[in-house]
Amino acid sequence: MRTVGVRELREKTTQILREVSEKGESIQVAHHGKVMAHLVPAPKAASPEEIRQTIERARRLMEKIGERTTGPTDCSTLMQEERSRPSA
Repeated sequence: MRTVGVRELREKTTQILREVSEKGESIQVAHHGKVMAHLVPAPKAASPEEIRQTIERARRLMEKIGERTTGPTDCSTLMQEERSRPSA
């Protein structure tokens, strides 16, 4: 991980932020040799297709859970039941 000083950050802010954003590089910012901050890339937003796929996986999981239960239950009960099932 590269380290830049506060002065360099002030003089090259746009260039440094572009490196973090476009290259995915993390950079430490130091003042008098002491690290004061870490610049890290912002998380990328999920595309509409990724969101659709996540929702579809959640629906399939809910269907599987529904197949194993006969009525209202909670996660703790489901986990206990799953642990007590014989291994296949």
